[in-house]
Amino acid sequence: MAKFALAALFLAGASAIAWADQTATLPDGRQVLLKENGTYEIQASGNSGSGGDAYTDLNLVDVKVDMKELENQRIRTSGKGMLVGNMFILTEASTAIDSNGVMVDISKLPREMRKWVVTNCAQGGCRATIEGEVRSDISGFMPGILAHSVKPN
Repeated sequence: MAKFALAALFLAGASAIAWADQTATLPDGRQVLLKENGTYEIQASGNSGSGGDAYTDLNLVDVKVDMKELENQRIRTSGKGMLVGNMFILTEASTAIDSNGVMVDISKLPREMRKWVVTNCAQGGCRATIEGEVRSDISGFMPGILAHSVKPN
């Protein structure tokens, strides 16, 4: 009888642990908190890389909304890029017209990355992922992203 009670106590404890909040990792590396009540929460630290090379993965809409709070932070975001003159503008890829694009300073990129942007993004735009630092003074007067890299999507 004591063995039965011990087994029942063990199973009750194991089932309680199984229903506690748990963390899962998505294929893109983001962490998700799976809550006991059936809801979930994507964790804020979507960093990849290590040490000072880490970038926080953010949706472009979140970059637009939180631009001031993100100043000087290293981020990674994606969208449709369009080169207009010497300005690279990142917009929502899922919308036909996005008049609220984010300015991206590509002047510090290696020559081959700048050449890719000029070749692929000037006529009709391109889908791209930007890694860089949010700054308040892109082009000397407006907020945007100082690009560290531009990669095709």
